[in-house]
Amino acid sequence: MTNNTSSTYTEQSITESPIGAYGTVWLNWIEDNNKKKVREMKANGIFLTVARSVDKSTWNYRKS
Repeated sequence: MTNNTSSTYTEQSITESPIGAYGTVWLNWIEDNNKKKVREMKANGIFLTVARSVDKSTWNYRKS
């Protein structure tokens, strides 16, 4: 697992680690509704990581 707090952390691209359906829906929603937050997350290199987390959390919720 990559350490996000490291100054050398580089976010994985979509081809390296695909984003699932729920993460993709979240990406589209956040880009349409909160452009400032998108810029902040991209600047911090966590935009796609958050989308993957949203996807994983949603799938886990739906399983329970």
